[in-house]
Formats: sequence, structure tokens, C-alpha cells
Amino acid sequence: MQRKVIQIANSTHLISLPRDWIRKYNVKKGDALELTEKNNSVIVSTDKIDNTQEVSVNLDGLDRTSIMLMLRSLYRLGYDAIEIHFHNQTATHHRTMKEVKIISIIHEEVNRLVGVEIVQQRENYCLIKNISTSSIDDFAILLRRTFGLLIDASNDLVEGIKKNDKVLVETIEEKHDTLTKFVSYCLRLLNKRGFSEKHDKNYYHILANIDLITDMIKYTARYYLQLKNKPSAKSVEILEKINKCVQKYQEFFFKFNKELMNSIILNRDEILREIAKMHSHQSEILLVNNFAQVLELLKDIVECRIALEY
Repeated sequence: MQRKVIQIANSTHLISLPRDWIRKYNVKKGDALELTEKNNSVIVSTDKIDNTQEVSVNLDGLDRTSIMLMLRSLYRLGYDAIEIHFHNQTATHHRTMKEVKIISIIHEEVNRLVGVEIVQQRENYCLIKNISTSSIDDFAILLRRTFGLLIDASNDLVEGIKKNDKVLVETIEEKHDTLTKFVSYCLRLLNKRGFSEKHDKNYYHILANIDLITDMIKYTARYYLQLKNKPSAKSVEILEKINKCVQKYQEFFFKFNKELMNSIILNRDEILREIAKMHSHQSEILLVNNFAQVLELLKDIVECRIALEY
């Protein structure tokens, strides 16, 4: 669309804003808008949220995990109203081989999502709505907090296994849920508001991998809790080295350093060679390999962190 420039006095030039855009974001007299110059363009933006982002989904045929992933994905994409329909009252939880009430699954997932609530609920329907305002200004703080939670979870996993403290390892499930909540909110902010036009995709990829690392920590905890015997000293040593790589990546992310970058990659290769030489019981190899997947994810997001620097 085109707009004619209006001149007032000798130096002031005005241009009107599209009426549909004004209504969509409820822009009023006195509101402050952000102007960004980019080559021959001027981008006008507002911190106000578009409250018209709505979606309707049918959950029929989905299992418990798929339902949770569906809702989480729509939340992360930035939808403010999610209308949910279902005819069956239960869905299969494949890990436990049990049937679970769909409405219970929805409530469980919504409890992991910041700023949204179930505002309507009927026998075969419910409506999830955003009830809070969000600002991209929160992103940097939440990102740092997410890394802190990741380090806590990784430390507690390895410390619990080292001391054979199953009570501590059992807390990993709750830590996983809290981390998922923070990651989801950060991804939602990136999709709705954007943090850095040049690097949003790199931030998104890093956060998505942190989500996967969190899962690897959870699965390692579950596997350990099923073991009958305490892992060997060698297995514990390898787990500690992997945990050290997670700590190094946090340091590398917040302060770009070539030596740290080299150290992460070098440690990864050394740890993988040590695992290949293990002759322990098969159950221990599976335990270590579970956690070792974190190394591949860390390698992947080292590349994204490099991209953020340039």
C-alpha cells in the first residue's frame, strides 16, 4: 500500500498508518511506536500484542504425548486462544500402557505454560486463553534463568548418581517440567515479539536444543532409577565429564571464547572415545550413552553461538 507524505511547517513530515493495523493492535493517541531504519525502509512496530491469534484443533486419534506436544507447539507459536475439541474421553499413555483422561492431559500441559489458563471446559471441549501480557524485554532475563535451571538439573543428576541418592535423582522430573516451562515461554516470546531480527533463528535453535538436553537428563534419571546396582566409578567419571561440558557451554554462551569452544569439542571427542572403550555391564553403557547424547546437542548449538557473535 502507498501513503502520501504530508508536510507541516518546513521540517515536519507526516504519514498516516493503516486503519486495520491501528485496530488490530489497539493503537491510541499518545502511544509510543518504535521506528527502525533499515536501508531505504522505516519499520513501524508496537509492543502491543495481537489478540486475534486463534486456532482450533481436534485431538481425536492422538496419544497422551502427542496431545501435550500439540498444545505446547501452538503455545510456542504464539496463539492467544486455543480451542480444543475431542470426542474420545481418554488417550493412551504409551510409556505406562494406561488410558489417561484427555482433560487431565490438557490440565497437566497448561500448568507447564506461562500466562495461559483454561477459561472454558465442557465434556468434549475446552478453551485455553492468554491472560497476561508479555514483553520481549523479559527474554534476556528468562534465557539466563533457563541456563541456570539447566545447570542445576545436570548437576543434581550427576551428583545423585555419584552418591546413589535416588531421592535427589527423582527430583529431575520436576526440574524437567520447570525447564520446559521456561523454554516454552522463551520460544513463545521469540515467535510473537522477536528478540534480534538477525539472530532469532539461532536463539530458537539453541533453546530447542536445550529442550532436548533437558529430555536427555530426564531419560537418564529414569534409566538410573531402574538400575539394581550402583554404577561403576568409571561410568560416574564419564557422567561428570559430560556435566562439565554442559557447564562449559553455559560459560561459552554468555562470554564468547575460542578456548572454551575448542575445549567443548575436544572434551566431546575424548568422552566418546572413553565410552567406546567401556567393557562394563550393558546396562551401564546404556546409562552413559543416554547422557552422552547431550554432547551431540552441545556441538550443534556451539555453531549457533558462533553465529550470534557475527
